[in-house]
Amino acid sequence: MIKRLRSILEALPQHEDSLIDLAKTNPEFDSLCQNFGHADAELRELEQSPEADAESRRGELKRRRAALQDEIVRALTASARI
Repeated sequence: MIKRLRSILEALPQHEDSLIDLAKTNPEFDSLCQNFGHADAELRELEQSPEADAESRRGELKRRRAALQDEIVRALTASARI
């Protein structure tokens, strides 16, 4: 599980315990974290690409990754209130 969450744990290390706990108990949250990881991996690949058309895709992936991270933080905040 930790390997699957690597990207989001790197982005939000201060929430490691909460991220792991919530990913274990909430399949939707786990899927959200996996989607973040996929977007992050694709972005890292594109950042190494010299192709000119990769620039627009990079911007799109950066926005998607940021939106997923915001959604993950909202879910963490909501679960902490319960």
